[in-house]
Amino acid sequence: MHGLASLVRSVVEILRDTLPPWVILLAASVVLVGVLPSYLRGQRRALARRRISAMAGVPQPEADRLEAEAFRLVGSDPDGLVVLAEEATRHGREAVARRAIDSLAATGRRPAQVVRLARGLSGPDPRLPEEEALAIDRLLAAGLADAARRRLDRARARWPDLPDWEAFEVRLPPEGEGATGPGSPGPR
Repeated sequence: MHGLASLVRSVVEILRDTLPPWVILLAASVVLVGVLPSYLRGQRRALARRRISAMAGVPQPEADRLEAEAFRLVGSDPDGLVVLAEEATRHGREAVARRAIDSLAATGRRPAQVVRLARGLSGPDPRLPEEEALAIDRLLAAGLADAARRRLDRARARWPDLPDWEAFEVRLPPEGEGATGPGSPGPR
């Protein structure tokens, strides 16, 4: 890095001695105008990421405000929506991640990212019914009824003839009730 800095310093000194000051100012302005939009987009993405991170442990109205602010910061920027979806997934905010993925899909850009993010959100495809039963049991024990229901639905679609699924269905609260965990508003 030291070599690059001394090279830039040398080039600036040569240009300063050979060019009039107004040309140097004009060139610096052109570079600034070219770089500034990209820099500001990156700053908005970083702020949106922080808003999603800040949603943990705050009351639901505050979390809703932070979510709205994060989406306002990135707007329809595809890369910003990818950042939101990844950060929301990392923090267990499934509803926010789904909203970001849907918004990204609506832009029509980054289709490979849409597929990757959606697959990451839904988890890997079930391989063995025993694995799925264990995963569903763990989700229920953790109080994540909505996630357990989704996993049960996927397992049922893959292995419809297995009777184990009814035992889990009995343990699940009615849909919309008992949804607890990081991505939900809490018990009602």
